[in-house]
Amino acid sequence: MAVIEYTIKENKTLGTHSVYAQAKSFSTLSCDDIATEVVEGMGLSPEVVSSVIKRYMRVVIRNVQRGHRVKMADELVIYPQITCSV
Repeated sequence: MAVIEYTIKENKTLGTHSVYAQAKSFSTLSCDDIATEVVEGMGLSPEVVSSVIKRYMRVVIRNVQRGHRVKMADELVIYPQITCSV
């Protein structure tokens, strides 16, 4: 199970004793970075895998925009969400 580090911040717009967690991010990985890791021991080139990942993500985004949830793995589901504040 992954461990995600976070900090607790006070939500000053809602008053005292209102807090939320904010995940810490240590770096940003590119599609090429992920593709390089994926191909380890597979005999495929990172360029081919990167191309497939990018195409796959375009299809995922298109379907989420149509209102579908997309299950990427057991722990990851991408779904449409709308947030609004007034």
